[in-house]
This record gives sequence, C-alpha cells and structure tokens, in this order.
Amino acid sequence: MRVNLKARMRKIVQERLTVKQIFKRYVESSTLHGFCYVCGDTFLVRRVLWALLMILGAIYFIIKLRYGIEEYLNYPFSTLSTVDYVHELFFPAMSLCATNSYLASMVSKNQLKLLYDEGRLPLDNNQTNPSYNMSGNELVKAIQESSLSIESMLAFCDWIQQDTNNPDIPPNPCGPQNFTTYLNYKGEQCYTLNSGLEGHKLLKVDTVGLTYGYELIFDLQTNKVIKNNQFSGMRVVIHNQDVPPQLADGFIIPPGFKTFVKMGTVQSKSLPPPYSTECGTKKLKYYNTYSQRFCLLETLTDFTGKLCGCRDVFMPENGLPFCSLKELYSCMYPAKESFSEFTMRKECPADCEERTYPYELSEARFIHNPPIGLSIQGLANLQHKKHLEEELYLSKLAQSMTSEELDAYVEDNIVSVIFFFGDTRIDYNEQEATNDFFQFLGNMGGEFGLMLGASLLTFVEFVDLFIFLIYHQMLRLHTLKKVPDIFGRKRSRINEYIKKREKTRV
Repeated sequence: MRVNLKARMRKIVQERLTVKQIFKRYVESSTLHGFCYVCGDTFLVRRVLWALLMILGAIYFIIKLRYGIEEYLNYPFSTLSTVDYVHELFFPAMSLCATNSYLASMVSKNQLKLLYDEGRLPLDNNQTNPSYNMSGNELVKAIQESSLSIESMLAFCDWIQQDTNNPDIPPNPCGPQNFTTYLNYKGEQCYTLNSGLEGHKLLKVDTVGLTYGYELIFDLQTNKVIKNNQFSGMRVVIHNQDVPPQLADGFIIPPGFKTFVKMGTVQSKSLPPPYSTECGTKKLKYYNTYSQRFCLLETLTDFTGKLCGCRDVFMPENGLPFCSLKELYSCMYPAKESFSEFTMRKECPADCEERTYPYELSEARFIHNPPIGLSIQGLANLQHKKHLEEELYLSKLAQSMTSEELDAYVEDNIVSVIFFFGDTRIDYNEQEATNDFFQFLGNMGGEFGLMLGASLLTFVEFVDLFIFLIYHQMLRLHTLKKVPDIFGRKRSRINEYIKKREKTRV
C-alpha cells in the first residue's frame, strides 16, 4: 500500500501539471455546453461569439433565478377541492340559546332582581360599577335557577338513525337527557344537542332529506320571561364537537315558523408556516384536543385571570373562582374589551384540519294564518302519522285554546326546526404548495439546462475542479519536501562513483 502511494506521488511530481494544464483537461471534458469553444484553441471570433452566447444565457438564467427565488419565498399555494360521497354522515353539535331566557318569577325571588332593576341583564348591558356585590358562585347559581330549563322549553325532540334493513322502524324520540348545559359569554344558559361528551354518543345517518334528521320544537314561554332583547327566537350555533360554542353568536330562528336547516359537510386542510395560513397546534392546559377556538378561550381566560384574579362564568376551570359582581364590572369586562383576538391569534394558530357545516335556511308558516289555524283533528292526524305514543305538544295546547288563541300563541312562542343533510357527501378543500423546494429546484434546473445546457452535476464538476486543484498543489508541496532527498542521495552516489573512476584512471 505504501509502495503504491509512493509510486503515485512520484508520478504526480514527475508530471508537474500546472493549473493551466489541469484547467485545460477540465474544459475538454466539461458538460457545460460551449465552454470548450470559449477556452479552447480556436479562432478568436469563434471564441468571442461563444462567449457572448454564454454570457447572454447566464444573464437570462440569473434573471429567472431572481424571480424564482422571490416566488419561492412568497410560498404560494393552491386549494384543491374534491367531493367524496360517503356511506354515512355524523351530525354536528347544535347549541341553542333562547334570546330571552330569564324567568320573571324566579328573578323576582333572588338577587338578579337588583341586576334587572338597574338594567344589567344580560350581565354586560350596563358598564357602570354596581353599588352592591354578590359572590361569583351566588351569581352563577342565580343565573342557573332563573333561566329557562331545557325540560320546560323542549316541547318535542326526534332524531332518526335510518336503518336500511328495517325501513318501517319509527323515529327515535329524544328528551332533555340528550342535551348538555353551558353558559355563554353573555351569561345566558344554553344547551347543546349531540355534544359528543361522555354519555352522549355521536349520532349519524346514512340517508339524507327532511325525514332523516333532527326535529325540535321549543316553547319560548314569552309570557313568563323577561324581555332582555327587542326580538324573540332561538339562537342556534352549528359547530363541530371540537369547537366551543361559548363565544359564537350563530343565527336566530324566529317563533311562528317551521325552519328548515339544510346542512353540508366541509373538511378543510391548511398548510403550516411559512405559508400564509400558518396553521399549527399546541398543547392546551384546559382541553384535551386543540382547536383555535379552544386556544383563544384559554388565552382569554389566562389573560383576564392574571389581571383580575378570577374568571367569567363561561370560562373553563383554571383554579380561579368565578368573579364577583363588582369584579366583573370593575375588572373583567374592561379586560375583555382590551383583549385583542387578532393579536392573540399569533399565539393560537389556525386549525390544520377543520370540519365545518355550512347551512341554508328556509322557513314556512308553522300553522295556517289566523283565524283559520290548524284544527285539533289535523293535529291528531299529524300525531298518527308520526307514530308517537304520546300526544303532540300542540295537541295539548289546542285542547285549552281556541283556534285564534292557538295561532297567536304559536306566533309568539313556538319554535320548530329541522336539521338535515342535503346530500351524503363531504367537500374536501386541501391546500397544496405550488412551488416547494423541489419544484423550485426543478424549474431552475430547467432554465439552467435550456440556456447553458448544464445541470446540477455541472456545478458539482466546478466544485470537483476546485477541490482537485487544491489537492494537487498541496500534494506537490508535500512531496517536494521528501522526494528530492531520494533523488539527491542517488545523484550523490553517482557523483562519488564518477570521482572514483577518474582517480583510478589517473
């Protein structure tokens, strides 16, 4: 091994290649088109023409490279939309809040009467500090006791899980036990159907249309509640189970009409940074799953908790007590006003995957216009068609009212709504990068090859040439220190031999 290395070193030293000679060898074998004509031994005019062509090609490539880098750093993307027809669809969660939910009879018996007398219902109506106080727990208890309960509001509930093997199976009745309770940001008690929480299995259908969905009837009892708002109805929020409804307003369905809510399903997938959507995820303290809405609610809770040392009635459990009445008005409400959701979105990235439920609303009169109304016999026929074991709620009302009274009561109090899917399909919207690194590399490689007939390996050849020149020069310097000694000793022995022969001749 050492012998071969020495022999190779001697050969390199003996060749004594110059930089020019090494460069000439590279030119003769270079894959850069036209380079051999510029640096080779040929006519001057020909060399100049080839040099001009290469310079123009290089200028064009540099311009394209600049625009290519700018486009790449803009991180463009496109959205691919596809449709997938599925065997079954899961229903979303449906949260419902009565626009006027405080019972006058209950408010008059507890501390909320003082709030009502000062115009503080809902809680954030009056921003002046109250002259009295109550603890946070007392406030929450008073709200819960004074609010319309789901048991008193829910007149009818029906959901259908279509069984294609047994099409004659009647609807599946549901009741208050199918709802979960929460307080919204206005301090109103609301209810969620199909929340997906423990004990509430997600419901699904494999057939679409009006007859295969949720049908709900509510009695708003407007003659018993305090008119906090100038309008009456039921506020509805349709959302995925991973999205909190506390901060959402949703839409309002009015009494006196049968409202049809036709829903669809959209699954969206976004791109993480550095793309402009900047989706992402992070571990949350108060929730097991991440969503931007959960994150914003958690951030708001921590932000106001540090300033006020308490939490609002709609905020998650974080170890802090509910704010007292004075703490709400002196600290919590001003703190929420100063909270910038836009700024906090930087700490709460958008969901990379999100399922939404777009909807279309249509309405029809729930019963015929007064004074005709819907007859008791008509209600009985409806009851028979629905295969219900108990009497319909309106049938009970009709037994104690005239037709005109029933029509008036329905117009003011009865909210009827059907939630259903229009089609067994999911619309997928997926963002895709249109110019990632490999696409950028391919585009620039195409321009490089088009104008100069080169490739990435051509660049590697230049690097190889540079490394070889350094290696060759260092090798020459290294061998010149040792190899001359070998030849020097040999020449000295020859000179001694010549001198000896000359002496013998003499």
